[in-house]
Amino acid sequence: MALKTHSVFYYGHKVDENNNLINFADSPGGPEKTAELPVGSYTFTKFLEVVTNALNGASALDWNYSVDRRTRIVTFTSSGPADLLFGTGTNFLNTPAALLGFPQADILNNTSFVGSLPSGYEWAPQFPLQDYKSKYVNKKLVNAVVSKSASGDNVSVQSFGVDRMIKCNAKYITNQPTDGLIRNNPSAVEEAIAFMDYAVEKNPLEFMEDENNRDVFDKVYLESSASGSDGTGYELTEYYDRGLPEYFETGLLTFKVINKE
Repeated sequence: MALKTHSVFYYGHKVDENNNLINFADSPGGPEKTAELPVGSYTFTKFLEVVTNALNGASALDWNYSVDRRTRIVTFTSSGPADLLFGTGTNFLNTPAALLGFPQADILNNTSFVGSLPSGYEWAPQFPLQDYKSKYVNKKLVNAVVSKSASGDNVSVQSFGVDRMIKCNAKYITNQPTDGLIRNNPSAVEEAIAFMDYAVEKNPLEFMEDENNRDVFDKVYLESSASGSDGTGYELTEYYDRGLPEYFETGLLTFKVINKE
């Protein structure tokens, strides 16, 4: 099956010791406090939850977030005037400001803190995904054990849950000028490589089947690729045999839907 719409992935929300500390003050000019984010890789949505939980855990105020899912612009709100010390805090060199889409500068005496850039990254394949199978037609029981009676007439199965998969092939990836259904993107190959480099590390991602409906998404990770059943490698294949040099495809990619992050 081939999709009739373009799709998009959100990715890149990885926290380590270089971007896990937020300095802030519960009141304008008040004493500095520190919110510490747990190190790990997250989907976009989970990352914002983690940041908000860290702020609430260190603050006397109530913090919440909202996000425009088309632009990936993030807004944090506090229940009282506060300072975000992205520029002058003790740990300003280890802040997740850039990953959140904020400049490395203080935002003072506010209850609403709005990012100026998109949070994380997106990969939008130029051509509608091909060889597509949605999670609704791809199901597997986890560690299933089938038991049969001596006669074989009665059968039962025990399992530890259900895995659902999404399969697709991203085709016609090129930096060459294009028009029509293949969208023009002079950095398309580099963007596909950056996404695949991240995906083969088993980092969680967000997948939107229809780019025009970004509120509907699945949390996934790369289960397997055309280069291996363990999904830890990839190879962009060039269309030499079709007379289309500098056009590539990912080959079949299988993404496991994450039930609980």
